[in-house]
Amino acid sequence: MKLPELTVTYNDAELPCRYEYDRGEEQWFDARQGVGSPGYPAGAWVTEVLLVGKWVDVEEFTQDQNDKWDQELMDKLIEYESAINAEQAQAEYDAWQEMKKWGDDMGNTQ
Repeated sequence: MKLPELTVTYNDAELPCRYEYDRGEEQWFDARQGVGSPGYPAGAWVTEVLLVGKWVDVEEFTQDQNDKWDQELMDKLIEYESAINAEQAQAEYDAWQEMKKWGDDMGNTQ
């Protein structure tokens, strides 16, 4: 999935940002192999913001500001992925309805 271009808020201005995003990993275990992963949550980190036409590293700002940006970014990415998942679920439902209708037309119901 291509990640969107996003902005973060600074002094009531929306600044374009560059960021890193890790979707995390679900916990899993394979008993036959004796291997697995405890899993870990998703995370997002702003790395640079476009301020007055120049990309500025977030290390130039306070840790409190960075934490706010990271949370704002994570909230936007959750909303973005939720919209994509809802769109995919709707497409799958529509395909299922179409297949069901096709089956009914053939005299076969599922």
